[in-house]
Amino acid sequence: MIDMTDAAKAKIAEYFQGKDIEPVRIYLAMGCGGAQLALALDAAKDTDEVAKIGDYSVVVDKKLYEEGKTFTIDASPMGFAVESDLVMPEAPSGTGSCGSCCGGCG
Repeated sequence: MIDMTDAAKAKIAEYFQGKDIEPVRIYLAMGCGGAQLALALDAAKDTDEVAKIGDYSVVVDKKLYEEGKTFTIDASPMGFAVESDLVMPEAPSGTGSCGSCCGGCG
């Protein structure tokens, strides 16, 4: 199941105002801080689960969808957040100091 809060719907509507509406993809982004779910604009593929939420299509890879079970897209003044039942992979371990996996912090 994919759901979107009223705040997220309002932010997405604001973004697409005057633009062609494109599918919004939920994907797993990896970084020094570990994995997190993120959003991007992307066309649906044959390997995707597609949910219609109002005027919008939200797409997610079927394998990720099966692992995550439920996804909720929310918005705040800081941007979008995606919550799920997905157990996130741990951050890559380096040598124990900041910057060991990606070249630095800040």
